[in-house]
Amino acid sequence: MSAPVEPGSYELRYVLNEGERVAASQRVTVTPAKATLAAAGAPLVGQPLRVAFTGPRGAGIWIGFVRTGTLDYVSYASVRADGEAVVEVTAPAEPGGYELVFVVGQASVVRQAVSVSAATQGDGGSKP
Repeated sequence: MSAPVEPGSYELRYVLNEGERVAASQRVTVTPAKATLAAAGAPLVGQPLRVAFTGPRGAGIWIGFVRTGTLDYVSYASVRADGEAVVEVTAPAEPGGYELVFVVGQASVVRQAVSVSAATQGDGGSKP
């Protein structure tokens, strides 16, 4: 059973199908989700970035790059309920400032400012 996305007071009910009678109930308080993000290295334009996390998992939960101060995602990866605690997210195609976010439902739980850099190309093996 998954908790509701919105924090607050709820009532958990055990309902019998016969007559739809409530056999038992319990008040519960859902607290805001907590999460952490840890990117493996600096994001490079258009390259995959592995991001380790802690926090809730399941439907409607994702980690991604957004435009600063919004939830307008540029790219994202869903957080699977049964997967490992790492996702791979493709960095934006344009260099610049973005935020890496952990989102549950319609609310960000963690926001980290990140700078996406242009990918550098090798010097072709030439020596100075």
